[in-house]
Amino acid sequence: MPMSSREWFDIKTIGSYLGKNHNLMLNLNLQGI
Repeated sequence: MPMSSREWFDIKTIGSYLGKNHNLMLNLNLQGI
């Protein structure tokens, strides 16, 4: 079932947000904070 552009946008936005947070947490862990 094809997704609407709105659903696709939400998925991309959430994925981008989670990806940025994941990178931030990795950076903090590497710095020992």
